[in-house]
Formats: sequence, structure tokens, C-alpha cells
Amino acid sequence: MYKNFLLDQKGALATITLNRSEKRNPVNEEMLQEFLDILTRLRDDPENRIIVITGSGPAFCSGADVSRLKGAATEEERLKQFDLARGKRRVYLQRALEMVDRMEQITIAAINGFAVGGGLHLALACDFRVAADTATFWYPEITLGSVVGTWQMSRLMRIVGPAKVKEMILTGDHYTAQQLLGMGLVTKVTSRDGLLGEANALACKLLERKPGVLVLAKATINALATTLVNDSASVASHQLLRSS
Repeated sequence: MYKNFLLDQKGALATITLNRSEKRNPVNEEMLQEFLDILTRLRDDPENRIIVITGSGPAFCSGADVSRLKGAATEEERLKQFDLARGKRRVYLQRALEMVDRMEQITIAAINGFAVGGGLHLALACDFRVAADTATFWYPEITLGSVVGTWQMSRLMRIVGPAKVKEMILTGDHYTAQQLLGMGLVTKVTSRDGLLGEANALACKLLERKPGVLVLAKATINALATTLVNDSASVASHQLLRSS
């Protein structure tokens, strides 16, 4: 039914699998449009309550699809082509991330491998992140002459604070699942073979809760987290103005 995804829906639980394993599940405009279609379908399904998002092959999601850049003769040309393609892709990615974040359904990222750039953004948009102990995470934007979007930075900052945001984004360093568990970015680390079992066990636990209560609790927590980040930014701006 879908070119770039597998969708397995069993009652209240749906599993979305990014299915471009030959390229390590990178995102492009076509893939993101399909993803938006799947999310809309599940959002409007009254039976669906939990969504697990995972990847096929060795990667969860390797970020932007840069295969079109292989023909670039120079680094300057490569970066120019990347910049031209980035605008439309960023719009679609932003829509998808916001939809994941705002859905009434609880979302669980089952991170089976590389979660890079947009792939890490997708994992962070989910309510829970269960990761394989072999998974690796990083933001490559700084090395591509780009900057992580404000919405993505804000979501990251809700969890780890500005100092760690700077470290992760400005250095482009790679992180293990265990490191991100210590930072609070990952909910649980398990073996690669046990990943989907762990994600499904969490889903089953959540399905035991009353649907309306889960929806209200998620919405309240998200609203409070956004308010806290906005309040911190306002205080910092006010202090800066007073000192200038």
C-alpha cells in the first residue's frame, strides 16, 4: 500500500516501519508526504491509541536523503544542492514532527539503529524512546552548513537544557543509547532483538490505562513543557535587556 513504509495495525496498536533499508531510511519529500498520510489516517481512527515508529534494516532514520548529491563535483556544489533541496523537505518534516507531537495517540519510537538529524528529530517528537544498545545518535547539520530548526531545538531543550543542546548541536558528536539514557533523552535501552518486544510491552501497559485520562495527561504535560521553555526564554531576554 505504501512505497516507503510498512503499516501494521492490530486493534488499538499500530506499528509504522520506515522501509528504505537499502539507503538506511533517509527522508525526502515523497517519503514525508507518505508519512503525513499515514499519520492522518491513524489520527482520525477512533480505534487507534498507540503508535510505535521504527525502522527496517540497520537504521531507524539516517536523516536527509543526500543521494542526489553524489554527482556533485565539489564540496561547494554539494552544499549548494543540499541547500536547494532543504527548503521543501524541511516544510514537510516540520509538519510531520508537529503532527506526531500533537496527536492524541501515545507515540513510541523503537530506535533500532542510526538516528541522525531528521531521524533524531522524529524520535524526539515521540512520547517515549526505546533504543537498541547498538543505536547511535547525532546531529550532522553543523557540518553541512545548516542549523537545527527552532522547534527541534526547543523540544530538545525541554529535556536536556541549553548546555547539552549546545554540546550536541555545535559539536556534531556521536552518542550511544546509554549516553542518551543518562541524559533523559531515551526511556529505556535494550538489545536489538528485544527492541520491539520492549516497545510492545510498554504499549500494552499504556493500553491498560483509561484512554481519556492518557489524552488529557499528555496534552497537559506538553503544554506545561512548552510554557516552561517559553518562560525561561522570556526571563533570559528580560535580563539581557536590563543589563544592556
